[in-house]
Parts: sequence; C-alpha cells; structure tokens
Amino acid sequence: MSNSTSPAASLRHHPAFVQFWFARIASGFGFQMLSVAAGWQK
Repeated sequence: MSNSTSPAASLRHHPAFVQFWFARIASGFGFQMLSVAAGWQK
C-alpha cells in the first residue's frame, strides 16, 4: 500500500458522506429524545 492516508480519513473529504453521517447522528439523537419524552408522558 503506497497511500499514507487511511481509507476512513479519505472519506472525510467527501462532503456528501460527511453530511450523511451528521444526519444519521442527528436523527439518532432526535429519536432518543423522542423516546424519553414519550416515556416521560406515562
């Protein structure tokens, strides 16, 4: 392997991929908050 960068590091240079992962994290966080709020109501 002649590349000095790891495959994971090179993925950060693709804006669409970075946006996808931020959206996944935000969505997961949102669903977690929704679960807590729904459980709080009972």
